[in-house]
Amino acid sequence: MLHVWLCMAIYRNIVVIGTSWGGLKALQELLPLFPRDLAASVFIVQHQLPSAKNLLHEILGRYTHLPVILPENGATFKSGVIYVAPSNHHLLVQREHIAVTFGPRENRARPSINALFRSAAAYQGPKVIGVLLTGYLNDGVGGLSAIKRCRGITIVQDPTEAQVSELPQTAIHSVQVDHILPLRQIAKTIAELVTQPVKPIFKVPEDIMEEVRASEHVVPELDHMQKVGDLTPYTCPECGGVLWKTKNEPLTRYVCHTGHSFSPLSFLEGQAEVIENSLWAAIRYIQERIDILLKMAETQRNEGRSADEYEQKASEMKAHVVNIRRFVVSGALNTVMDLEAQGG
Repeated sequence: MLHVWLCMAIYRNIVVIGTSWGGLKALQELLPLFPRDLAASVFIVQHQLPSAKNLLHEILGRYTHLPVILPENGATFKSGVIYVAPSNHHLLVQREHIAVTFGPRENRARPSINALFRSAAAYQGPKVIGVLLTGYLNDGVGGLSAIKRCRGITIVQDPTEAQVSELPQTAIHSVQVDHILPLRQIAKTIAELVTQPVKPIFKVPEDIMEEVRASEHVVPELDHMQKVGDLTPYTCPECGGVLWKTKNEPLTRYVCHTGHSFSPLSFLEGQAEVIENSLWAAIRYIQERIDILLKMAETQRNEGRSADEYEQKASEMKAHVVNIRRFVVSGALNTVMDLEAQGG
């Protein structure tokens, strides 16, 4: 089933920008190129560590004549203003307001580019201009596809110019993007696009709306998850719930009904973290078991009885601890390098 929104004459006045590794430098070059009278609201997600202080809006504000704001949940967005996602929160675009939520992480990231792009696509449709800049991995590619499906315009930074070309290249290979441009040309194109009216009717696929609700932390009923994707035998590394493989997306993605979302690479990283934590917990419990066994052995000896059985068990446990510890520190679980989680 499709949602259909009917609107008056509208313009492309919603600009969403997503970036990761190398993004600060790219934004510092891009924002000064926006005209003072830009007739659009601009929303930015820059991947950052959850513990990062909310200083990005202050830093970027030094490079543009437009006001740069750290938004509050429920605020009405205005034309000619730049809104920056707070640390460890999703930034979402709704009909007339901004949502700042502590929703489930996507690709182990919060804020997530996909969450911003998808919400803009669902609520604003053809009014949206989606811009994806430098970065690793693929957060933002699915969101760019959602913008395309809702008749918005998609722009990707020229990979040859990007500090890290992986994210732009993945987007170009996965989505039929409208423009592949260097930063200077991106600003010029946006300034031109915001003056163009668009057709007043657009359709929002139900699978996109379901995922937007999850980002808004509205947990869908389990029987609604079939609209999002196909059930898999895998479990979510974040909450232990079952995972669905999404439909109608350019890249493979897994999502649980509480909204946690993973690419195959981020799923492996999350899974590795769960396994490692479990193994360290196993080491701790085994060491406690060894301690109890040795105390029992000492009691046996003090009572003049054989302690061999307890000591043998303790020796076996020590050997297991050594083997488990060697496996953990060997790096065998590190099948991929999650650069995003390291501040990309």
